[in-house]
Amino acid sequence: MGPITCEEELEQRALEIGVLPFFRCGVQGLSMEEMTPPSFWFVGGVEGPWEWRMPVATRKRAIYGKFFHGKAGFIAASLMPLFCNLRRDGYDFDTLYEMGMAREDDRRIVTALSQYGPMRTRDVKRACGMTGPGSGFDSAVTRLMMRGYVAVEGFEYALDKRGRPYGWGLARYALLDQMLGEDATRSRYGEDKEESLEHLISSIHGFDKGPLRKLLKS
Repeated sequence: MGPITCEEELEQRALEIGVLPFFRCGVQGLSMEEMTPPSFWFVGGVEGPWEWRMPVATRKRAIYGKFFHGKAGFIAASLMPLFCNLRRDGYDFDTLYEMGMAREDDRRIVTALSQYGPMRTRDVKRACGMTGPGSGFDSAVTRLMMRGYVAVEGFEYALDKRGRPYGWGLARYALLDQMLGEDATRSRYGEDKEESLEHLISSIHGFDKGPLRKLLKS
C-alpha cells in the first residue's frame, strides 16, 4: 500500500483495510500516523490527516471514534455490526445500565443523545450537566465509544463574529443506533462475541493477527 496523501486516499484505505487507527496502535503499520508522510502532519498551510478526517467522518462510509485503546480511528461502516456485538456483548445500553454494568455519567450522555439527536461536544455537556472541570465527560464519552454505543458523526467549525470558521473543528457526537439504524447495529446480537471477533480479524488482511486481536478485543 502506498502512502496516504489526501482525504480520498484516507477514506479508501479505511474502507480497504476495514479499520484504521489514527496513531500507532501496537499493530505494525496499521495507522494513519505510519501511512502518511511527515510532511502532511501539522504543517502550516498544508492539510493533513487532522483535516482529512473531518469530511471522511461526515460521509459515514467509515465511522470515526475512539475505538482503539481509547484512541481515535475509523472502522468501515460495513464492519460496525460485528464491532457492536463484540464490544456490547449483545446488550443494548438500557439493559447494560439496569444490570449495573454502565455508570451514571454514561447514562446521562446516552439519554441526552437519545432525546436531542447528534450534538456538538459543548451542547452534550450542557444537556448532561457536565460542563465544569473534572466533570468526567471525556472519560464517559470515550467509554461509550469503546463499547460501541457512541461515535463522532461529524465535525463543525466554530464561527467568529464575522461568520468565519476557526479552530480545529468541534466533534458532533451521535448514538451509533441513530447513525446506522438499530437493524444494522444489532444485527449480530445472536452471535457469540468471540465469533464476531474472528469475523472481524478474518476481514483484515496483511497484519499480524495476534496484536490485531488484542486491539479489536480491548
